[in-house]
Amino acid sequence: MLAFWKRECHSYFHSPVGYVLIAGMLCMVGVNTYMICIAGRMPVFENALSSSALIFLLMVPILTMRTFSEERRDGVLQFFYSMPVQLSNVVLGKYFALLTVLMLPLGLCMIYPLVLSRFGPLNFGIIASTFVGFFAMGAALIAVGIFFSALVENQAAASAVTFVVLLISYFMPTLAAAVPSDAFTTFVVLAAAILLLALVCFLVSRNSVAALSFALVCCLPLCLVYRLAPSCLNGGVSTMLRGVSVYARFVPFHEGILDLTTLVYYISLSALMLFMAVQVLEYRRCQ
Repeated sequence: MLAFWKRECHSYFHSPVGYVLIAGMLCMVGVNTYMICIAGRMPVFENALSSSALIFLLMVPILTMRTFSEERRDGVLQFFYSMPVQLSNVVLGKYFALLTVLMLPLGLCMIYPLVLSRFGPLNFGIIASTFVGFFAMGAALIAVGIFFSALVENQAAASAVTFVVLLISYFMPTLAAAVPSDAFTTFVVLAAAILLLALVCFLVSRNSVAALSFALVCCLPLCLVYRLAPSCLNGGVSTMLRGVSVYARFVPFHEGILDLTTLVYYISLSALMLFMAVQVLEYRRCQ
């Protein structure tokens, strides 16, 4: 794994990609810091950092689209398939290299509140909590991007799919407020989500029996609940959308709460996406 981490770090920092993305994050945080803390005369650096979370919509697709799509195009991935290496080490090496690219601008951003503290008091507890949440959220989104890079063969398509998924997650709180809260709407949305997960299961494993079994196991209890106790589904869509939104779960950190539940969610999402990426690669290796 260490060898793959070094290889990926070398590729990022011996090309303009890594430096451009680091400069972009520093620039966005710097502009928000100026607008909110200096021009707005509000000593709340945590607001400037949380407002910069939008950078992930651009940073993650660009960073992750080349992790496997480019190597598949260049034939490097076929070389890995032919070697006695664990593909989990390949995925983890690439993942930690991307986390390194994320950590560098975040570390440099820590200078901003230190400079601002010379001009007025800051709440460093809330700032520290915001940094932790910002990094954890970025790590989860990077894992999502790696999965789609492994799943989609075309580099541009992998970037586009990742961007759309992140954009939907960003607007999920708004969608949660607009979607009706009746039981039928909840039933339809949950059934669609189950079928979508079954499709992903099929794309990962190419096992139609496993995908169909997953859909049936999940849909049958849902149908029973809707038939026998539909009131239990009232408001379920709004709760579900807010619960799975990566961006919505970042709010407690911005408020100074080190939410362990959300940290577990981010870690679990990262682990699930990386595991699924490994399964996709293992399946293609066996073909």
